[in-house]
Amino acid sequence: MKVPKDVYNFSGSSDSIMVSSPEIASPEHQNRFTTGFTSGTGPHRRPRIPYSKTEEDNLEKGVAKLGKFWKQILCCYEFHPSRTAVDLMEKYKRMKLTDQRSPSNSSSRSNQRRNLPLSMAEERRLRRGVRRHGYNWTTILNSYHFVHGRTAKELRDKWRGLPEQM
Repeated sequence: MKVPKDVYNFSGSSDSIMVSSPEIASPEHQNRFTTGFTSGTGPHRRPRIPYSKTEEDNLEKGVAKLGKFWKQILCCYEFHPSRTAVDLMEKYKRMKLTDQRSPSNSSSRSNQRRNLPLSMAEERRLRRGVRRHGYNWTTILNSYHFVHGRTAKELRDKWRGLPEQM
């Protein structure tokens, strides 16, 4: 069998054999996966619509009454027509994050406890506990009487700040 000389010539002459299909190589048939961008005919993002105060209130009421059943909340309460159950879930997560970060929402009891220094008796118990149990802060906390709500982390931090008199 005789092979023509210009079989491997891809210059486009009419007497050569075409190896690739012209429709695959044409730019109009490239999709967003090969080019890295959409050509305008593919899927696009929905316009962002900010939540109104009533929508936020409805979301909080719905979670309080129905739990985290987002589709039920979406059906039972009034929201913008473009909202989905996933939108509600993500908004609720963001609302809870901002509630945790704001200092005005933290309870006054926890702020008082954080600022409450160790008494002299607690400091003696801490020193005795370190002599007996080493740096196992949870064991020290459970073995001796400290103010209710005191944490092992607070004991550790206090120990690091104490002058060494042992």
